[in-house]
Amino acid sequence: MASRVHKFLLVPDSGPTDIRRLLMMAVLIVFTCSCSSTVTKPEHAATIQTPSSQPSPNAQPKAQDGQEPEIVRVERVINGPHQVKVVLVGNKNGQYSLSCDSDAEGCVTPTPGVDYYVITKDTNWRLEGATEPMTLKFIQDFTVSYNKAENIGLVAVDVNKRGRVAIYWLNSWTGK
Repeated sequence: MASRVHKFLLVPDSGPTDIRRLLMMAVLIVFTCSCSSTVTKPEHAATIQTPSSQPSPNAQPKAQDGQEPEIVRVERVINGPHQVKVVLVGNKNGQYSLSCDSDAEGCVTPTPGVDYYVITKDTNWRLEGATEPMTLKFIQDFTVSYNKAENIGLVAVDVNKRGRVAIYWLNSWTGK
């Protein structure tokens, strides 16, 4: 697929749908950056204020205790203006648009083409060899919490690719 550079973004020449999606992401970034954010640091984690976000439907049903979380693949990472990183991940069910404050602990750049578990507020699942279940609160205790948006954590599926856990706020979810 051919690509061209368009004002700091690599825009694929695959059609109007991709261009509309990129324009929508640009609008989300501008909206996100136009709102002020405050950072307060509790004992071992930061809390970051972000713009309001309406909860979006999840691609999978709520994870039950012991049920493996939804798996997504990183499609694209965009370092936007005002220290906002946008991450697009998806699977056969749909696509998530996630963002994080580049200066925040837990704003990790995931590797494109790699599979990640999606950790939501409903996730309560034990990774192989772990003594405690993986929950969103567990991730937030070591990273940040975005108070005015739905939070999403990402953890690499491949044990050999696991580094730091990542935390983002949900911009949107689009079903396929």
